[in-house]
Amino acid sequence: GEYGKLGHGDSTTLQTPKLIEILLDFPVCSVSLGENHTITITNEGKKVWAMGNNDFGQLGVGDQESKNVPTEITFEDEDDSRVFKKAIAFQGGSCLLTESGDIYFFGSRKFGYSPSYDIVPENYTKPQKVEY
Repeated sequence: GEYGKLGHGDSTTLQTPKLIEILLDFPVCSVSLGENHTITITNEGKKVWAMGNNDFGQLGVGDQESKNVPTEITFEDEDDSRVFKKAIAFQGGSCLLTESGDIYFFGSRKFGYSPSYDIVPENYTKPQKVEY
């Protein structure tokens, strides 16, 4: 699909489902499709993958370069107890919800919630825990 959001390594539009080879060994438990990107949770909530358009950092992989294959999202803190239960992809941004109720945001502040009230950065390219 456009911007590589299907994760097959290209931008080809498909009319029938096709297995994403890279994720073959990672059991999928949640998928969210944004306008031009996809967020996938695997391994019983322990791993998160992103693919597609990344103009605003909405993939959460630390840069603003689009990815046409699933790319694992890493976190600054290495909290092994964190389990993600839901991904939400939307125009220019993404959110992840944990079983314990934490929310992580990444992407453009123009399209979603800002984890803080400061004026920089405009785009969050890595997941930011929302304080509320």
